[in-house]
Amino acid sequence: MTSYHSQLKELKDKNDSIRTPLDNKMKLQEDLILTMKDDIIDQDWNSCIKTIEELSDNTKHIHQIMDQQMEVSNKSFSLIETVIDDLNDTRAQLNDTKTQLNNTETRVKILGTFRDYIKLFLIQKVERELGKSEWYEVKNALFEKRVLKRMGLELDERDDVVKKLGGFLFDNYNITMEEFELLLEMRDKSNKAFHDNEKSIEQAKTLLKEQFPDDLQKYKGPLSKVLNVFDKK
Repeated sequence: MTSYHSQLKELKDKNDSIRTPLDNKMKLQEDLILTMKDDIIDQDWNSCIKTIEELSDNTKHIHQIMDQQMEVSNKSFSLIETVIDDLNDTRAQLNDTKTQLNNTETRVKILGTFRDYIKLFLIQKVERELGKSEWYEVKNALFEKRVLKRMGLELDERDDVVKKLGGFLFDNYNITMEEFELLLEMRDKSNKAFHDNEKSIEQAKTLLKEQFPDDLQKYKGPLSKVLNVFDKK
């Protein structure tokens, strides 16, 4: 920005330095034309020829000064275009920042709201109905499954525990094992972020209708099913 100010000042100074000589030459041009008219009226041809020569010389000077002025104008337009381009870039960056801030705010609100419902579902519906010991075994099996999956390996001897949980979830809540693992994944995400104050069921369902950030879209389905578990209406 400082560079733009200095360039603008330089152009203004150049324009000011041109203006006075140009005004003087234009005034001289008018005087010479009047003199030439008088010479013609007086039929003073020698003086007339001299005046014409002076007019020709003065006209050249005017053209030279006007060329300088045109150069200043062109540089001014070029500077204006550069400033406008930079302003447009800055505006685009500000819009991107605003979008990122809005997405961050939405993300925190989503994670904070549904974290509590996922936790409530795990405690009241899954752990309580399965029993603590079986739920503990299921959690360990799911943990092993996620670790082994990251390592490119498959779960073998404890796969029956996961399948049993899958049957329980689908029969009672129409939640698939894949959706349940998404709920656990979202819970882990929310544990790493600020979460908002508690929300009522209606507030949570309203939030579910909002536009989720792209990476949170996949959680909408299972979250809706969890809310239905606690919706008494």
